[in-house]
Amino acid sequence: MLNPIRLLALTFFADPSFNQKVKDGSVTSLPSIGGIPGISGQPSLPANFISEGLSEPGTWPSLPSFDIPPSIFSWVGDNHQYPQTPAKDPFYDPPLSTYQNLKNGDVIAIRPVGLKALFPELSRAYQISYRSESATGNPTVDVTTVLIPKNYDGKHVVSWQDWEDSNNLKCAPSYLFEAGIRDPTVDLMMLQGWALNVPDHEGLNSAFAAGYKSGKATLDSIRALKNAASQINLSYEEVGLYGYSGGSIATGFAIELQPSYAPDVQIKAASMGGVVASLNATFYTINKSLFAGFAFAGLYGLATEYGFYETLEANIKADSRNRANEVLDHCLIWDILNYVGEDVFDYTTLGPQAVNVPAIKDTLEREHMGFAVPKVPIFIHQGASDEIAPVGKVDDLVNFYCQNGVDVIYERDNGVGHIIEMVVGVANVIQYFQKVFNDNYVPPSCSNYQQAVSNNNLNQASPSDKQALNRAILGDYSGYGLQRAPLF
Repeated sequence: MLNPIRLLALTFFADPSFNQKVKDGSVTSLPSIGGIPGISGQPSLPANFISEGLSEPGTWPSLPSFDIPPSIFSWVGDNHQYPQTPAKDPFYDPPLSTYQNLKNGDVIAIRPVGLKALFPELSRAYQISYRSESATGNPTVDVTTVLIPKNYDGKHVVSWQDWEDSNNLKCAPSYLFEAGIRDPTVDLMMLQGWALNVPDHEGLNSAFAAGYKSGKATLDSIRALKNAASQINLSYEEVGLYGYSGGSIATGFAIELQPSYAPDVQIKAASMGGVVASLNATFYTINKSLFAGFAFAGLYGLATEYGFYETLEANIKADSRNRANEVLDHCLIWDILNYVGEDVFDYTTLGPQAVNVPAIKDTLEREHMGFAVPKVPIFIHQGASDEIAPVGKVDDLVNFYCQNGVDVIYERDNGVGHIIEMVVGVANVIQYFQKVFNDNYVPPSCSNYQQAVSNNNLNQASPSDKQALNRAILGDYSGYGLQRAPLF
C-alpha cells in the first residue's frame, strides 16, 4: 500500500497555490492522482523540484490508486501479537491513588516493548508511565517511549515530539510504534547514535493543540527518563528537543515553560519546524482549506483539555453533530481527507461568532508561543508558503526570541509549503544536532529574524535539492545512512 503521508507529500496537499484555490472556492473537488477518481488534471510542482526517472521537472509522478482500509495498522512487533489498545491497557490509566501525590516526572511504571522488527537500528525499547499535569494543573498520567539504538553513543538523547495531531488515543506514538507505524525521523536519529525519548505529549485526553499540556508532558517525560535511567540501564549527558507541526507545539511550549515549570530539566538545544506559533492564526488559516480537518481536531482537543466540551457540543448544530464527532474516532490522515475544504462555522449554531464564546475565545487567545523566553539555542525551519502555520507569525516569534537574547538559526524556505518542508527539513535538523552535540559548538546570536535567517550555519539541504521529492516518494535518505524508511 502506498504510504499515505507520502501520498500527501506528492499531491495537491503539498501545493500551496492549490490550497488557496480550495479556500477561495475556485476548486471544489480534488484532482485525480493516478488511478484515484476525481476531476481531470493535476497541479504542477515548482519547476525546481526534480524527481529523476519518475517525472519531468515540475510535474507529479503517476501514482497508483490509494485506499485506506478499515484498519491502517499492520502488526509487526517482535512477538507478532496485536497490542492492546490504550483504552484497554491498564498501563495507561492506573488508579489516581497511585500517582496523585507523586511529583511531576516521577515514574509510575516501566515495561520493555519489542520494536526491533520495526526499527532495524534498535537495541532495546521501553515504555515509561509517569506523573505529569494537565494544562490547568490537575494530576495526570502520561507515557513516553524510549528507543536505544545498537550504536548508542552513550551521551545524547533527542526528545522527539511527534505530530500526533489527533483526538484518539490510538494515534499516540507509543501505540502506533507497537502497531507497526514508523517515521524516518526516528531511524535517522538512531543512526546518528542518539537515543530517543518520544512522549505521548497530548496525554490520555488526546488534547491536540493544547500547548500547555503538551509542553508539560514533554518536560516531565525528560524528568521521568532521568528518574528511570538506572532501571533501564541508560546513561546520557545531553538532551535535545525536536518537533514538527503538531510536534512543534509540544516543543515550543516546552522550551518556553522550562525556566518556570521545570528549571531542573537541562536542555542542550531545541529545533522545531512547521511552527504553530499562534493557534488563533492557524485556525483561521486552515479553515475551509485542504487541512480543515485540523481545525475540527484542534477545537475538540482544546475542549477536552480545558473542560468546555459540553459548551462546544451545545453550539454544534444537531444535524451536524455526528459528522463533527467523527474527528474523535480517527487519526490525522483520515481527518485531513474527511474534512477537505469544509468550514467549521457551517457546523455551529452561531456561525463565525462561535469563537467568541468565552471559553473558546479565551483558550484560543491563550494558546500561543512567545509568552516566555527560552533559555536554550534553537534551530527553526519553516516553509515560507506554509498553508497551516503562517510564516509571518513564525517571523514574529523569531523576532521576539532574538530581541530577548535567544540564539536562533532560522531556515526560511521560500516557495515551500508545510508538507514538503517536513520532508526536506529533517536533514538540516540532523546536521544541527550534530553540531550542537559537539563540545566546541558556539551558537550564533541574532537581534531580529532577518539576522537569524542564515545559509551559513548549516550545510543546508535546500528545497531545490533534486533529491527532495525522491525522499518524499521513496523514503530515500541514503545520503544519511538510511536507504528506505517506509512509514507503513
